[in-house]
Amino acid sequence: MHQGHITADETWTAATGPHIVTFSFGVQKGATLTIEPCSEVRLAADHGIDVAGPNTPDTGTLVAEGTADRPIRFVADQPGKPWAGLLVRQGGSARLAYVTLEGGGSDAARNGAALAILGDQSQPAPQELVHVDHVTISGADTHGVSIEGHGAFTADSKELVISGAGSYPVRAWPNGLGTLPSGSYTGNAVDEILMPGGGGAENIAVDMTLHDRGVPYRVGLVTSNAPELRVSAAPATTVATLTIEAGVHIRFGKGGMFAIEFATGTNPATGAVVAEGTASAPIVFTSAERTPAAGDWVGLRFGLKPDARNKLDHVRVEYAGGQTGIDNFSCDNPARPSSSAGRNEAAILILGEPAGAFVTNSTIADSAGDGIERGWSGPPIDFLATNTFQNVAYCKQSYPLPQSGACPSPVPCER
Repeated sequence: MHQGHITADETWTAATGPHIVTFSFGVQKGATLTIEPCSEVRLAADHGIDVAGPNTPDTGTLVAEGTADRPIRFVADQPGKPWAGLLVRQGGSARLAYVTLEGGGSDAARNGAALAILGDQSQPAPQELVHVDHVTISGADTHGVSIEGHGAFTADSKELVISGAGSYPVRAWPNGLGTLPSGSYTGNAVDEILMPGGGGAENIAVDMTLHDRGVPYRVGLVTSNAPELRVSAAPATTVATLTIEAGVHIRFGKGGMFAIEFATGTNPATGAVVAEGTASAPIVFTSAERTPAAGDWVGLRFGLKPDARNKLDHVRVEYAGGQTGIDNFSCDNPARPSSSAGRNEAAILILGEPAGAFVTNSTIADSAGDGIERGWSGPPIDFLATNTFQNVAYCKQSYPLPQSGACPSPVPCER
């Protein structure tokens, strides 16, 4: 029976088990809790283990490393009454191998997750707090995993299986998503990886790769107000590059936006995206609405002077072109009705002069505005050669403002 905080090294053996946690406790003051192979840990309803907490700042370590034939199990002490979860905070660490977390993720858990990783939000780089190797999270009452405050899995984590969750398998801030291990994330109530949305909280500030983990990524809860995913470096003297693997699908909630540098002006952008799909595995940016429609979300926004590293190849952008709140970044759109003259709305908004046409072999479909907004002052760079435009409300591409003189009359508008 266990209920008090662990402040000195302690080992739980299989021979003395099962180990019953009757009240939530922390592993603190530099202590290490080691759980030996073949052990079973039974946790009371709404209780869990807090590594390096709850009296932060603190330190602590959890080591639960089983083997293929002698796995470790964390289960509910009373079937049908979910336990909280394992929470690993900044200052703590956990190593889990051949472990099953079953029946956790109650309302008492952080973000309702059976395994929660809480890093330090003030640090831009992800903090690798949890190592997993052949870990299964099954039957979580809400989420399997929560990642926030720039927490992360270790780079060598692998084979994470999440199934049977009552909601999303993973709820995460995006800075840690690049460390989401290989494995399986299907068989849950909602088979999507959730980024809740919310501007700065969803800012990718360091180089990161968004891997294809077999399920879509979703930006924004159903109740989110204009959720955003942003890429911009911290500090602003560097460039954060988000690489997106072929086959990845990202779905945006109502009014959502993907801003590869949100700000506008003539300074160099501090964010870039490299999204290279293939003909058979395109990268898709789309609406998360149950019945998608043109204008559900804003689209991709490239602010400041786009970095030369940007590349969109074999991507599909659909159901975008929603309201942006920006006007007069390009010549008046001849296809727009007079009631919305001057608005700059498109599936892809480029609000600074790029080095070249970085969107290639791609499809823009069902845009409520233009296909591509060329919202800069300078010579027109053509994006039509290799791209396909389907059901675009106005122009395939807008016409940029001349550096001197007036806009051409009539303003070109390919449709």
